[in-house]
Amino acid sequence: MSKNKRKPPKTIYFTKGHATEEDYAAAEKIGMGVVFRRGDLIVPEDPLEEFDAVAGDVPEVYAVEAERRAILAGENPPQDAPKADADALQPGSPIAPTLPAGAATPTPNPAPAWKPNA
Repeated sequence: MSKNKRKPPKTIYFTKGHATEEDYAAAEKIGMGVVFRRGDLIVPEDPLEEFDAVAGDVPEVYAVEAERRAILAGENPPQDAPKADADALQPGSPIAPTLPAGAATPTPNPAPAWKPNA
C-alpha cells in the first residue's frame, strides 16, 4: 500500500529494451501508478527505487526485495509474482539485503511510534 493516501500504489513495470504495445497493454490492466523501467539497465549494486509492486521482466534484485517485503508483511506473494532465487534470500548472498555487522534482524514493531493525546 502506498504511504501517501492520495497517490495510487507505485508499480514498477520492467521491460527488456523499450516498452512494446504488449507492455503498455499489460500495464493498463494494472491500473494507475505504473512506471516503466528498463530492467536490462538495472545495476544490482545500485540502490533500489521505492516501489509498492513490480511487474514485467523483473530483475532478480527487485524480485528478491519484493518477496522479502511480502514475507515481512506476513503476506504470501501472489502465485504469478516474480520468483526470487531461493539462494538470493539467504544472508550473505551478494544480492540479499545486508545488515551491518552485529545488527539484529529487523522485526515488525506493532507498537505505534507515538501516543495519541488523551
